[in-house]
Amino acid sequence: MRPEHLKEFAERWPTWLNFNGDITRTAMPNGFYGIGGGWRRVLWNLCVELEPHVEALNRKLATQDPARSFEVLPGNSIDHAIRYE
Repeated sequence: MRPEHLKEFAERWPTWLNFNGDITRTAMPNGFYGIGGGWRRVLWNLCVELEPHVEALNRKLATQDPARSFEVLPGNSIDHAIRYE
């Protein structure tokens, strides 16, 4: 995916997608490695659809001790690719 597209994602969902994160914790600084431009719209639409659900989840997680929030982290399978902390 082109850098300007990554910037659009990071600006829209800054707490979800940390492309400047710690490489020892997440591979997100690599961007969406290996994902071509054709997937951009698919990922964008998925994130838009997830927004209300993530907002509700974050409200719930914020009340827990310790407070946590949703973040997208790359992985080898869907079980590892999206999680909250």
